[in-house]
Amino acid sequence: MDSQTTEAVSAQPGAVDQLENAVKHTHASENTRHHAIYANQVLGFSIEFIARIFSKTPKTIQNWINQWNADGTARRKARKRVFCKFNAEMRQWKCNYYMQKPLSFLDEAVNAFKDQWGISISLSSIAAILAESGFTRKVPTMKIRICLTLIRSSRDVLLM
Repeated sequence: MDSQTTEAVSAQPGAVDQLENAVKHTHASENTRHHAIYANQVLGFSIEFIARIFSKTPKTIQNWINQWNADGTARRKARKRVFCKFNAEMRQWKCNYYMQKPLSFLDEAVNAFKDQWGISISLSSIAAILAESGFTRKVPTMKIRICLTLIRSSRDVLLM
């Protein structure tokens, strides 16, 4: 850091600690990994130097480079599905719930799931289950379409 940057950071109480925590205790983005790999393979910087710059261990930098050399990617390993603790029946129930009650909010869905199965579920798990089943994030549009379809179906049945 140059002297101006050092003075600016030093003037803010706890700023250095916050920055160190953000850098040292978070996963590097794919972009950061690309920069580290570029620094090594194109600019010729040593792994130890890059590790110091990016506040990572040399082993971590080496792993990024090995992954890049092996498959040309710098992505983190795919995480296991968070909602795997919910079996197929539970996931299907959640989708059916939204088909029957398309205007439900996520917090209502959380409560209904807990009432039905006796275990809690997070909002993100509900969103993941719905996405896995083809529901879009455009929930209001989806809900309106489902409601219009139900209304049309009901009207057609009544007119018969």
